[in-house]
Amino acid sequence: MMWTAPWRTMNDILAKKRRIYGKRHPKTLATEKNMLSRRQAHRRVVERLVLRGSWSYVVAVRRAFVRLLKKP
Repeated sequence: MMWTAPWRTMNDILAKKRRIYGKRHPKTLATEKNMLSRRQAHRRVVERLVLRGSWSYVVAVRRAFVRLLKKP
């Protein structure tokens, strides 16, 4: 799946909040709710791109962007 680094970062933040505040703290619950809504939005965007046939374009743009980041 594309954009795995941001999801890993968000999972790390959620894990840290669980350790610090606990599972039932309002900040932890708000973070979980936010992540769930972001994942649902991300899924809808990906589904639309796949249906329109734009997915290959998105992948090509992402690969080009990653190549630019790797250049010295």
